[in-house]
Amino acid sequence: MKSNPKDAKIKTNFTTSVQAVDSAIAILPAEQRSKPEFVLQVITSLLDAANSEYGAAIANGKITAPIEYQDSRGFVVYSQELYKSISSQMTQEHPQAHKAIDTAFGELVKVWPTAIPPAQAVSTSEDVTKLVKTIEENTQKVREKTSTKAQS
Repeated sequence: MKSNPKDAKIKTNFTTSVQAVDSAIAILPAEQRSKPEFVLQVITSLLDAANSEYGAAIANGKITAPIEYQDSRGFVVYSQELYKSISSQMTQEHPQAHKAIDTAFGELVKVWPTAIPPAQAVSTSEDVTKLVKTIEENTQKVREKTSTKAQS
C-alpha cells in the first residue's frame, strides 16, 4: 500500500478480504448475530483491540503511529455500528446498561475526530481505557442478567 498505492492488486485484495469477512459472518445464524449478548461480546473484543491500538498510537500526547490510530478508529466505528443494531433491544431490556454504554460510546468516538490523525491526541490512553471498561462492565451486567434469566 505504501510503496504503490495505485496498484490494482490493492482493490482486488481489499474486495477479497471483505468477501472473506462477509462469508465468515454469514456462517453464524442470523438469530445468533442479532442477540444482544452475542453482539456485546463481539463489541468487547473489538474495543479491547481498539484500546490496545490507541495506546500504541500515542506517545507524549501526540499521535506517533498513524496506522495504529486508524486501526483503533476502525474498531471503534464498527463497534458503534454493531451497537446501533441492538440499541432498541437494549433500551427495552437493559435500560440502565444501554444508557451507560451509549454515553460511553458517545465519548469514545470523539477520540477519533477524523480518519487522518490530528497531531495532538484528543484523549489519553487512560481515558480511552476507562470508557472501554465502562462498556465492558455494562456488557458483563447484561450477560449476567441474561444468564440468570436463562437458568430460571
